[in-house]
Amino acid sequence: MASSIYTPLKTDSVINRDSEAELVDRLTAAIARTGIQADRIDIASFYVALKRTPIVILAGPAQNGKVALIEWMANLLAGSSGPQRQVVPGHAWYAGGSPVNTVLVGMHARLITEKLLFIIEEAWQPENAQQVFVVGLTHISPAELLSFFTEVACQIQHNQVMHIGDAHLSTPVPFPPNLLMIGTMDTMDFDWWDEDLISGATIIEWRADKFIPQPDAASESQNFGCEFLRSSLRSSQRAYEKLFSVVADTKQPLKTVMLVRGILQEHGFEFSPALLDEVILYLANAWSAQGNGLFDPSTSRNLAIASDLALTQLVLPRSLEAILSSEPLEAKLYSILEEQLPRSSAFLKRQCEEHSSPISPKGI
Repeated sequence: MASSIYTPLKTDSVINRDSEAELVDRLTAAIARTGIQADRIDIASFYVALKRTPIVILAGPAQNGKVALIEWMANLLAGSSGPQRQVVPGHAWYAGGSPVNTVLVGMHARLITEKLLFIIEEAWQPENAQQVFVVGLTHISPAELLSFFTEVACQIQHNQVMHIGDAHLSTPVPFPPNLLMIGTMDTMDFDWWDEDLISGATIIEWRADKFIPQPDAASESQNFGCEFLRSSLRSSQRAYEKLFSVVADTKQPLKTVMLVRGILQEHGFEFSPALLDEVILYLANAWSAQGNGLFDPSTSRNLAIASDLALTQLVLPRSLEAILSSEPLEAKLYSILEEQLPRSSAFLKRQCEEHSSPISPKGI
């Protein structure tokens, strides 16, 4: 549950306010105007996740602002109209469950596939290289999660795509670096932590308060796409260089991450160098191109929030099976998370409750 509504980033300690911080503030303000009770940190987390990986799933209860968040992000990165932004229903719920309507469901899936193939082709055009393309598939079912997200997320690890939806291409197609795929899934308990999915996508459990319908605000559109592409880091080497330049004065910047890594490794979970690279990528993207923290202007607070979110979104989902099968590991993690990492602690608590874990942390 979000704890506060729009709270602009304080600028007294931010030098040369930049467009990335402005984008997050505008997005937060726009969401607040729709009546959604969302914390700025959670909205910034959505933006940072997109900088790290082109595929993001917003999962949470129905009608809590997920679609509005995609709409506004698409407006700010790709404009309010045109082929650069396509936000459409990801599943033909309108067809109902009748066997007669399975044809409509199939036609809908084919339409989405063709739309994706068209946008991939457009995004690769030389004249569009500096433009962001956004595809938003709303209210997806587990079937669309698998066919449009899990399969693509797995394939882009090899920098090519051959299967999209119901299409099987004759030759591989590289995934455009300027294309973002975002899905929303209405579910109280997301339980599809498949390695193929989380290897190339970020799952964000969106738990904003349900919004109270407000009069429609004017749609705000400003192309921050070029700045987004310029500042997004997807190279591990560049991420390490950037992170250690912005936290140069911080002692042991990875202390919290390495502490959790050590606990997991002690209990037999393989926290690979590749996973650590992913965490570094997330942390580096938590600062703007100008070196300003996107969660908080204070370097230490920005690092603490980003570390907490990186563990929540990248590390804990991969280690859930090991955690839930080991009471000593679960208890040890709680002793660390509860004290230092509130979002990671809340995530683990939800997962344990959903899977009826016997461990019940006190005080959370």
